[in-house]
Amino acid sequence: MLTFTFLVTASAQRPGPSDAADRAQIRERMERMFVAYLTAELDIGVEMGQQFWPVYNEFSGPIHAADSTVHVSRRELSLAGGEPLEVFKQKLDRLVDAETAFTVLQAEYVRAVAEAFGPGLAVQLLGAKKRFERDMRQHLGERMMRPNQDTPGRRDRRIGQKRR
Repeated sequence: MLTFTFLVTASAQRPGPSDAADRAQIRERMERMFVAYLTAELDIGVEMGQQFWPVYNEFSGPIHAADSTVHVSRRELSLAGGEPLEVFKQKLDRLVDAETAFTVLQAEYVRAVAEAFGPGLAVQLLGAKKRFERDMRQHLGERMMRPNQDTPGRRDRRIGQKRR
């Protein structure tokens, strides 16, 4: 989900000085939303949370870093269309390596959750992550379909248009 948000933000415009800070704020907000979502979906209480969140925190940073590496590798490969075949192959190999490392890390995380809490919670965790990502994509899509909706702090797009 964080990758999707990053992609939408990054593709909207060229990065400027404040864009990195904006992306960091978006990532932090998405992370807080995901933690709240997991807490509710998995019914994580205080006692369970004392065991669950350390496992989650151990893997969340490396998983986000690996996901970012996959994103960069995909972008590099997408720009390699006009380069020599050897350069294209190198970039493709980097993407395959990045995706493999990401998948292995995710599997280690799910295994650690399954060992600590049983396979049932691990399966619930995977389902909750998918649902969260789906819900966020849907929410972002709905917001993009309503570009003239007034939101606090946003410039009124109707300024300068003729009123009927």
